[in-house]
Amino acid sequence: MSSTFPMTSSKSSDRLTAAFSSSLAGQPSSEKNTPSSGYWKLSSDLRNRMRRLVDTIREESKAKCIMVITDSGSPLVTSGEIDGVDGIAALGVGAYHAMSRLISLCGLGVGRSVYHQGELGGVLMAALSEGVIVVLVLENVLSPGLARFVLQREAQSLDNMISEALCQ
Repeated sequence: MSSTFPMTSSKSSDRLTAAFSSSLAGQPSSEKNTPSSGYWKLSSDLRNRMRRLVDTIREESKAKCIMVITDSGSPLVTSGEIDGVDGIAALGVGAYHAMSRLISLCGLGVGRSVYHQGELGGVLMAALSEGVIVVLVLENVLSPGLARFVLQREAQSLDNMISEALCQ
């Protein structure tokens, strides 16, 4: 049995390339914030409020690092110290979507969160509404339950801020 994965249309790909190129050049894209755009323009007030909330989630969940990233792999807000944020964001999006698709193909429903365990910790990825994913890097192998609890408690506040960003 073969399965096909949705391909990005040329028009969509061109928009993403333009948004990504302008973000690399330090120029905001002229497009409105959308879940699939490569660059989101956030007001400093909204960015600061998101950062405070993400800092709180990181502290309470005992995470080493937390990132709020777009569906295209662009970090919106990060908290904590870790090398390679851009690479982690891009790989996190890919891993999240691959595992979510696997869960769906196995008939287990829709995957809303994914946890990968390593020897010294793990990575928890969870989808928010509007095409945004939260990635938590955990140093302690015993902390995914706490991280899920804290994230579930604060998810609505993060979702509200994402909705606000999409209206900018």
